[in-house]
Amino acid sequence: FLHALATSIRDLEAIIANAETQGQSRGSANGNDDVIDRARNQLAKLPVVTCYEMSDGPGGLWRSDRKDVVQRHNPKMYDTLWTNVPKELTEFADYTYEQHFDGKQTPAFLPRMDTLDYLLKRTTSVDADLLQNNGKKSGKAHRRHEIRYETTVHKVAYNKSTAKFEVTSSATVWEGDEKNDRCASQPAVMEQFDYCIWAAGRHGKPRIPRPLLALLQSGVAPYDEDDQDSIATPTSKEEKQSEPPTPFRGTILHSSHMEHFEQHVRNKRVVLIGDSSSAEDLALKAIRDGVDMVYILSRSGYGDVTEVGSWPGDRNPKTGKVKPKVKTFLALPYQVVNNGTGLRCCEIEWDQEDEMYELDEEAQPFTLERIDTIIFCTGYAPNLDCLDPDLRFAEHEDCFWTAPSNYEMTPNPLSGDVGQNIKPSKELDISSRIIPGVCRHALISNPNMFFLADVDSETPLFELDVSAWLVLSQISGDTARISRREMEQETRQHMLEEMDVPYLRWEMDMNYFEAINELSGEHWSEDWKDERSKEIDAKQAEFYVSVLARNMRLAKYPVDFGTFNELNEDGIKYSQLHLPNYHARTALNRRSPDAGWRTYRDYDPKQFKSIFTGQEACPLPAHWLDLEKDGKPITFGAHSASAGKSNSPEAEHIGALVGTLSLLNSAETEERAPTVALIGCGPSGMFFLHALATRRRRLMDADDTNGLAMLPRVTCFESSGKPGGIWRSQDDTIDEAHQPNMYDDCWSNKPKELVEFFDYTFQEHFQGKEAPVYLPKMVMSEYMLKRVQSADPNVFDAVKFSTSVQSVLYNPTTEKFEVQYQQGTMVQSTNGMAIKEQFDYCICATGQHARPRIPRQLLKLLRKGRSQVDHGDSSDDDHDEGVNDLPFKGTILHSSHKSNFEAAVSDKKVVLVGDSASAEDSALHAVKLGAKSIHILSRSGYGVCNDTGSWPGVRDTSTGETKPKIHVHIALPYKITNSGTGLRCCGMEWSQEDEVWERDEETPIVQIDNVDTIIFCTGYMSYQEYLCPDLQIKDRDSVWAEAFWVALPDFRMKLNEFQSSIGNIKPSKELDYSSNIIPGLYRNVLIKNPRMMHLASPDNTLLELDIAAWQCLAYITGDAVIPPKKEMEDDIQKQMLEEMHLPYLRWEMDMNYFEALDALGDDHWSEDCRDSRTRAIDEEHARYLAKALARNMRCANYPVDFGTYSELNEMGEKFVQIELQNDYARSMLDPKEPESEWMTFRDVDPKKFKSIFTGQSASALPGHWIDVGK
Repeated sequence: FLHALATSIRDLEAIIANAETQGQSRGSANGNDDVIDRARNQLAKLPVVTCYEMSDGPGGLWRSDRKDVVQRHNPKMYDTLWTNVPKELTEFADYTYEQHFDGKQTPAFLPRMDTLDYLLKRTTSVDADLLQNNGKKSGKAHRRHEIRYETTVHKVAYNKSTAKFEVTSSATVWEGDEKNDRCASQPAVMEQFDYCIWAAGRHGKPRIPRPLLALLQSGVAPYDEDDQDSIATPTSKEEKQSEPPTPFRGTILHSSHMEHFEQHVRNKRVVLIGDSSSAEDLALKAIRDGVDMVYILSRSGYGDVTEVGSWPGDRNPKTGKVKPKVKTFLALPYQVVNNGTGLRCCEIEWDQEDEMYELDEEAQPFTLERIDTIIFCTGYAPNLDCLDPDLRFAEHEDCFWTAPSNYEMTPNPLSGDVGQNIKPSKELDISSRIIPGVCRHALISNPNMFFLADVDSETPLFELDVSAWLVLSQISGDTARISRREMEQETRQHMLEEMDVPYLRWEMDMNYFEAINELSGEHWSEDWKDERSKEIDAKQAEFYVSVLARNMRLAKYPVDFGTFNELNEDGIKYSQLHLPNYHARTALNRRSPDAGWRTYRDYDPKQFKSIFTGQEACPLPAHWLDLEKDGKPITFGAHSASAGKSNSPEAEHIGALVGTLSLLNSAETEERAPTVALIGCGPSGMFFLHALATRRRRLMDADDTNGLAMLPRVTCFESSGKPGGIWRSQDDTIDEAHQPNMYDDCWSNKPKELVEFFDYTFQEHFQGKEAPVYLPKMVMSEYMLKRVQSADPNVFDAVKFSTSVQSVLYNPTTEKFEVQYQQGTMVQSTNGMAIKEQFDYCICATGQHARPRIPRQLLKLLRKGRSQVDHGDSSDDDHDEGVNDLPFKGTILHSSHKSNFEAAVSDKKVVLVGDSASAEDSALHAVKLGAKSIHILSRSGYGVCNDTGSWPGVRDTSTGETKPKIHVHIALPYKITNSGTGLRCCGMEWSQEDEVWERDEETPIVQIDNVDTIIFCTGYMSYQEYLCPDLQIKDRDSVWAEAFWVALPDFRMKLNEFQSSIGNIKPSKELDYSSNIIPGLYRNVLIKNPRMMHLASPDNTLLELDIAAWQCLAYITGDAVIPPKKEMEDDIQKQMLEEMHLPYLRWEMDMNYFEALDALGDDHWSEDCRDSRTRAIDEEHARYLAKALARNMRCANYPVDFGTYSELNEMGEKFVQIELQNDYARSMLDPKEPESEWMTFRDVDPKKFKSIFTGQSASALPGHWIDVGK
C-alpha cells in the first residue's frame, strides 16, 4: 500500500513537472493549466498515512527469525523456507526479477530470503527512504506517510458521531545499549482517522484446533457440541477401552515454532496434522534435515500435499525402488495409545444433520507407532483483537448463502460423469476467495474500514499488490464507491461465477462435493495428463486471472490483463503460468528413477518465463534436497552489499554447489539411473536406442545435467553381427534358425509416407529428390539405419553384437532381471562362458517375426498325403485311382526361405498357403521371375490378397481381357493327389463345439494339378524361449483358443451402413480378443510385471514400433505413469468394446457378426470398393486406427501429434487419407482395364501420396513395377 501511494505521488508530481516544463518552453507558465490542475487535485485527494508496525522493521511474516523482536503475536517464516509459488507468478512489472538479479537467470522457486529482499527492494525502488521510520517528518515535500515501528495498536473503534476511527497505540522504548536488555511501553495515545486499513494479515497468530490439542494433552478426544473442530468418537469401538488414556509424551509444535526444528525432526518419526502448504514445506524440510519418517494426517484429502504425486525417499540399492519418507493419510487422531507414543487414527466425515465431524464407522482405524514429534500445520488465525467487534469480518464457518432456484451450471468435462444438473445445497458455504462481509476490501457494514489481506489465492503477493491499489483508488476517489446493497449483490455475483468452476463449486456446495467425491480413484480426473483434467485446470487458472484482470481495471492498476470476459496476451500468459505450477507437483512419479530426490522445486525451469521480460528460469544448482544441507541458507542474488562480490559467503556457497554438481551426476546419480536390458537390435531395438539418443541430445542442448544423469543405462544384446534384424540383407551370415531375413528383392507393401519419421524425412534422406510410393526393402533398411544414426552416430556403441541371450529371469526379492548371455553367435557360443548381469528393466525387442510359422497340420498333410480333416467318407477318392496316400513330391518353402526362390518359382506352378502381406509379396515377385501360375489358398478369405481387384497376367489379344497369373481360392488342401503332384482343397469352417477347423462340405472342391512348389506364407512366431514363462507373451492363436471376453449385456452396436442388411446382431457369448491387442500387454508393458516390456505392435508397422519405443522410454524415465493392473485391464476391455462398434473389427472378434457378414452374397454392395457405403466403412476404420495412434503418441510423449483419440488434427487426417489410398491401390485394380496385364498396387498414381511432414509428392516408378529389377 505504501508503494502504491508513493508511486501515485511520484507519477503525479512528474506530470506536473513535465507540464510546467512544456509550458515554459512555449513561453507560457500557464500553458498546461488543465493538466497541472488535474494532477494537483489528484495529489490533494491522496491520503496522509500513519502506519503502525509492532516489530522493528518491515516484512511481517517474511522477516528472518534472527531479527525477531516479539514472537508471541508475530510468527515468522523460518530462514530456510522456500517459496511454494514460482517467482514468475509473484513478479511486479515496475521491478522485475531480471532487474533485481542484474540480468541473471534464477530458479523458479526461490528461498524466502531472496523473495523478502525482492519485495523490500521493489517497495523502495520508487523511494529509497520509503520504509524509514522518519516518514512524513523527513522534510521531503512529497512524503505523505509515517511508519511507527515498535508500536502496538491496542484498540480501534469507530465513533459514529464524528465519523472517525479512534486508534489507541503505545510505542515500545528500549533501555540500554542492546535491545534485548530491557524494554518498556510509553503511555497509550489515541488518534483519529478518516479511514482505517487493517493490513496485519491473515497469519496473525497460530491456529491449533482445541479438541486435537486436548486429545494430545489428555489421551482421548473431548467432545464439545458447540465446537465444530470436535470429533464425535464412536461409543462401541473395542480400542476405546483397550488401555487407560495417556497424554502424548513427545514434542508438540506449531508450524511457526521453528527455532529448534532440526533437533525435533532429525532421526525422528514425525506427524504433521494438516495438508496445506505449510505441511508440504515442513515435510520437505524434515526430509532434508534427516527425518526418519513423516506422516501427514489430512482431514479432507484435498490440500496441497494430496496433489503431490511422489515424495523423496531412500532408494533400495538392491531393488532400485524408492521408499518415500512421507506418507499421507485421510484421517485424524482420536486416541493416544502405546503408553503415550502412538496415535490411533481414523477417517472422519462431516455429519450435515448434527453439523459436526465424526469418525467414519466404515473406515478401518490404524495406529501410528513410536511418534516423537507432532507438528500442527493447521494454519493461522487473523489477529483481530485490537478491532472493535463491529469492525471485524466474520468467520467462514458462520456464514452461508443460497443459489438461485433456477441455477444451472455451465457444462464442463465433469458434467458427463457427475451429472449436469446437480441441484445446489440449500446452504452454500462462503467462497474461500471471499472475506465474509467484505467487498472490494471494504467492510460492507462500514465501507471506510478496509482489509488488506490475501484470500485463498494462487498468487497472494501479486493479488495483494492489486488490492493495495484498489483500496488506494477508493480512498482517493479514483474508483467510485458503491452502496451496501450493490456490495452484497456483487459479492453474491462473484460467488455465482465461482459456482461454474468445478473445484471452486466443490468447496462451497456439499451436494457437488459428494458427487465428485463418489468418483473412483481411477477416474480420469485423478490423472493430470488426461486432456479433460488439463482443460479443467486451464479453465480454473483462466478464471483466477480473469478475476485479477477485473480488479486491475477497477483499481487503475498500472498493468492490464484484459477484462473478466476476455484476457489480453499478458493475461493469457499469466494464466498459462499457473499450469506448470500445478503440474510440478502432480507430475512427480514414484516409479521414476529420480523419485529418490525429486521435488516440485526441481521441475523443468523452461516451463516458467517472465510475462514482463520473457526471461526463463534456470535450473537449481543441485537437487533441492541437497541444498542447504550444511545449514547455510542459500541466496541467489546480488542484493546485499557484498552479495555481488565473488568472495561473498553466498556466492562461495553456490559456487561450491555448482562445483560438486558433476560429482553428484557421476557418482550419486549413477546409482539412481535405472539399468535396462534391451534384447534385440532389429527395428524395435534400434528405435528404442534412437529415442534414448534423441532425449539425451535434447537434455544436452538444454544443459540439463540432472536429466542427463537420470537417463537409463542401456545394454543391448544382438545375436547377429549387425543391426537391422529381419530387414538386413540376405548376404549377412547369421544363424538362420532364429534370424529369418527379408529377401533382398522384397519391396515394402506400405507407402513410404506411412512409415516416414519426423526427425529424418525421405526428402532429407534422398537429398531433396522425389522417390516412388513403395520402395525396395534395401532402401528402407538403409533409411532406417541412417535415421537412427542421425541422432547419434555412435548409437550402436551400447550394443553387444554377436551375443546370444540364454535366459532372462526375474528375481522378486531383488526386483531385478537376471540376464545370462554368451558372446559369439549361436553356433560359436555353445561352449563359451556364460555371463550373468542384473537390470532394473528388461525390454524384449526380438520382434514378432523371429522364426517361421508353419501350421503343423498342413505340414503333416504334405509329408503324409492326407489331412486329419479328411474323414475318408467322401466319394471323391476315385480320383486317386486306388493309389495309397503319397507325400507331396515338389519343393516346400516358407516365405522367409528365399536363397533359392527364383529356382523354386521360375517357370513353375506355385501354390502359396496364406493370404496376407507375405503371400502378396511372394506372388508378385514370382510373376516377375517368370512363374507359370500362382494359386493363393486363403483360409478365411479376408487377407490382403482378397482385397486385390486384379493381378498381372497375359492379355488375350482376341478378347482383350487379361488372364491373370495369380488365382485366389478360399480353400485349404486336405489331400495330396496325382501321385504327389496335386492338391485337393476345399473351404474350411470353425466348429465352435469341437473348437477345430474342419471341412465345409457345402463348398465346392478345388483341384490344383501339377504343382511344383508350395510356399507357406503363414507368418512368423516370436522367439521367447530365453524368457522365463512368466515374462513371455502368448502367441495370438493360443490366446484365441484359451481366452475370451464378454460384451456388456445391453450392448447395442452404433448405427452403420451394414445394419440395413443384417440388422442388430446379438454378440456371441464368448468374444475373441481384438487383433489390435497383444494379449497380456498394455501399451508394451507386461501387465503382470510392468518392468518387463515387449517392443511389439499388432500390425508391426514401423511407425507403431517407433511410438512403442518412446512409450517404453517414457515409462522408464517416469514421464509416463504405468497404471495399476486393474486400470490396464479395464482400458483393454474398454478398447475392445469400442472396436465392437466398427464392422470389420467386430467381425474379427464376434462369430455371430462374422457369420452375418459372411452370409451376404457376392453381389452385396460391400463387395464393391467404389460404393459410397463401402468407402464410408473403410474411412471410419482407418480413422479409428489413426486415433489410436494419436492417443498412443500423446501417452508416449512422442514428438509428433496427430491430435487426440476424440479428434484428429490436420496431420492425423492427412495420415488417414494416405492409409485409404494404400487400400484403394489394391481394391481399385480392374481386370478389364488395358493396363491390367502389368498393373500392380505399386504402380499407383504417385500424386495421391504426399509427405505429412514436408509436403513432398511421391514420384512415378522408372517403369512398370513388374519390369523394374528384371
